Amino acid sequence: MAVIRELSAFGMSPAALSAWYVSADSADTGLLLGVATAPTKSLARSCDRLFEVIRRFS
Repeated sequence: MAVIRELSAFGMSPAALSAWYVSADSADTGLLLGVATAPTKSLARSCDRLFEVIRRFS
């Protein structure tokens, strides 16, 4: 939950990995992180913020 709060503060929207599994029975826990929807003009900064948060929680 802390990672979600951190990234949400930067305007990012992490998604639960379990939503991408075909069967809920085989779903693992985790977050899908990325910058695919970030505007091109702020892509570098979005990547930097994502890396900052990942490093903090690794």
